Amino acid sequence: MSKKELIDIQMESAELQRYSTLKDIKLDLQVIVYYDLEQKISKIINAADSCAYIFDVTAVLKSYLIDIYTLLRFKNISTIYSLELFNSVRTYDHRELIHNLTYKKTYDYTCLSESNYTKNTIIVGETLTVSESKFNQLMSAFQLLEQSRNHLEDTTANGFARLGVLFYFMMGFPILGWVVWSIITQPDGWSRIEPFTYIISAGWFLLNYLLQSIFTGKFPSFNPRDLFHVLRDWKKKQLEKSRIEVRKE
Repeated sequence: MSKKELIDIQMESAELQRYSTLKDIKLDLQVIVYYDLEQKISKIINAADSCAYIFDVTAVLKSYLIDIYTLLRFKNISTIYSLELFNSVRTYDHRELIHNLTYKKTYDYTCLSESNYTKNTIIVGETLTVSESKFNQLMSAFQLLEQSRNHLEDTTANGFARLGVLFYFMMGFPILGWVVWSIITQPDGWSRIEPFTYIISAGWFLLNYLLQSIFTGKFPSFNPRDLFHVLRDWKKKQLEKSRIEVRKE
């Protein structure tokens, strides 16, 4: 292992201040599965203001660059940048720090969607390109379809959850009917049933928690009303999973 050499770098106070602010920047690193790339990009776009982010593809592997660029452009995102150094010979040392570089002379932060060939155009197929205004119209129609799909998935998930909760309560009706019948028709009906009331109640709630565990794979909530949310979220995940698998095919 080679020893590291410490070099005393002379910088102006303004430059020192610029570097010191970098310490306060929080970087959140996340691993993104390739097939979840579009979903992750959509989540970023929908969660942030359009002026609050850019997509820096400087370090993206070439094999993924086209995919990311295409996904972003199809979502009408043009803030896609890459750092370009103009030095013919790289030094990979302090001489390439930002304070030693000159904007537009030794480096540039290039917008990939603003070149002569990419500006205001979207590639639709091998032989078809459309203007950005036309693409915006298509995107509006696509977003309406996407909203309708999300609404349909929400309706389906809610219906599944309501049906599951109804089935859960219907399972208790025979027990409740037997209890009522025993109390009304049997002289000592309540005396015989009373010792089992706690067992029946405990079994009723245990079934609720068991269903939650089955559909979440996690420790259940102690609030029995969460069964509806568990069934709804499970169904939504299944619908999303099916949609992604169909897209892969």
